[in-house]
Amino acid sequence: MLVEALPFWLAGLVAWVGAAGVVGQDTGQLRTSCAKERCDFISQRGGRLWLGSRPFRFSGANIYWLGLDENVNGIGFPTTFRTEDAILTAKEMGLTVVRSHTLGISFGRNESFQPTLGEFRPDNLRMADYAVKVAGDHGIRVIVPLMDEWDYYHGGIETFTRWRNRSKHEFYTDPTIIQDFKTYISRLVSHVNRYTGVAWKDDPTIMAWETGNELGPPTSWTQQIAAHLKREAPYQLVMDGRWGVDPASSLFDEVDFVSTHYWHWPYRELGEDLSDEGGARLAHNNGTAFIVGEYDWRGYPRNELRPFLKRVEGDLAVSGALFWSLFPHHDRGGYVTHKDGYTLHYPGATCEMQQQAQLIRSHAYTMSGSPQPSSHGVPSRPLILDIDANSISWRGSTPAATYTLDVRLQLGDQHSTWYPLVATPTNTANSSNTTAFVEPPAFPLLAVGFKKKPTSAPSGVRIEEFPTVALPPPPPTDNEVPFPAGGLESQLHVWTRRRDNSAGVGETGAFKRCAPKEGADLLEWVPLRNVSAVGLWGRLTETLVCAEHDGAFVGESVVAVGGEAVRLCFRVRGYNLDGVPGLHSDVACLL
Repeated sequence: MLVEALPFWLAGLVAWVGAAGVVGQDTGQLRTSCAKERCDFISQRGGRLWLGSRPFRFSGANIYWLGLDENVNGIGFPTTFRTEDAILTAKEMGLTVVRSHTLGISFGRNESFQPTLGEFRPDNLRMADYAVKVAGDHGIRVIVPLMDEWDYYHGGIETFTRWRNRSKHEFYTDPTIIQDFKTYISRLVSHVNRYTGVAWKDDPTIMAWETGNELGPPTSWTQQIAAHLKREAPYQLVMDGRWGVDPASSLFDEVDFVSTHYWHWPYRELGEDLSDEGGARLAHNNGTAFIVGEYDWRGYPRNELRPFLKRVEGDLAVSGALFWSLFPHHDRGGYVTHKDGYTLHYPGATCEMQQQAQLIRSHAYTMSGSPQPSSHGVPSRPLILDIDANSISWRGSTPAATYTLDVRLQLGDQHSTWYPLVATPTNTANSSNTTAFVEPPAFPLLAVGFKKKPTSAPSGVRIEEFPTVALPPPPPTDNEVPFPAGGLESQLHVWTRRRDNSAGVGETGAFKRCAPKEGADLLEWVPLRNVSAVGLWGRLTETLVCAEHDGAFVGESVVAVGGEAVRLCFRVRGYNLDGVPGLHSDVACLL
């Protein structure tokens, strides 16, 4: 079972024994005031990680941008929404650890903790503070890298060497630069979180300080920095940030665990590291824990994610593994994406991604020793962002797999019934463009068309979320592909009525009389691309007026389309992979 919202000292008393002696982790709040007793810090002994007297194994994600983002409107601090969405998504996936570069690598620019040599701006850690707080509130541990081999936007080795007019390779050997880095470390770990009032070095949410990301240092440098960290933050673990395991580092008491990254063939690479002479096996035998700091979740090159995860689960020398990398919903609808091709959205923006994400979720519960929940989380409330002349967009909800969108007319304090706006599309494995055809007043009024990598939306009509369907897809299994199929993007096609008395119109559309009156023309429903897009919502209003014409709501008095007295109102809600709906959004009306 999962322990929710328990004080961590109490949650630590609860354990769940799983396969191969793996013990489940807490999911209650991590933060208490017992730093001196070390009651809720992760520890290391005998080549394994521990929570109290119980082994601690985990599945996790890299969310590198939590302190400073580069993916939304250039470089800037992430919003509280994106931070919360990412961490809540990690929790929904069963993950118990996240690794985030920008929490600890923050130097060399105006938004950094250390913009210039000797200058520190604690206020620039405000979103890092918030991320640590939210992670702790939801029982998620954090690994914080402190340096980067690469000269990336958040800072790296060359930031420090430029300050001293040195070459990059001198970072590991120049005494002045080493002292500069130690000073930075001391100031960072002593920083007091503005939201919790707890210094980072005293917060058990921060599971470990990593000497850096994909470094190539001499062993002596690693020992020196690890020893400094142990003096400054004695209750937290130190992780060697070298790319590739250096068995010599595992001999130092100051280094608690080592790691490496797998990008070329993770299943094979891990097997080599776990061989009798492999770095991970030697480190474990030396009494130092080992984790996989980054791996390609796509299962390159032959869809081998499942065997890789099984290998992680089956060898107690591996304490955990973190995939690269998790991204949240965008504040303005849809998801945030990253250019490197390894973006994972949950529950999955494609069929393949959805299946891989569920493998990772199942793996997470196996690693923690906790039983996998029989259902998925209920989606949060979406937020309708914008309704313009021909489009509607909304902010997504965690962990919605699909959405329904409803529409109604409002006249003063009266309103019609809610109508589903989007039809349930049909889909076949070989079809790249599927559209549902409907006939009023049975509704739905609009149809969704799916095209692979569309070059343009018809008549500018767009929708800023994943397909809106009347019935949510079934949960994925090993043998079936849930709708929508992989690689598809949604577009809206609206159908508008057209008067046509020609003999052949029946071949191109369905027909319905606007009102049961003698002599009324037949109405044909044709794609919006054949008419002006300017009046999208006006035409939809006209359709609803037509449907409600003989009812008490609209009545005979409303004859003009889009009249000032008639408003079009919308609501949206998400469904999880089980088909369970969340709360509707607030109602938003077109003025």
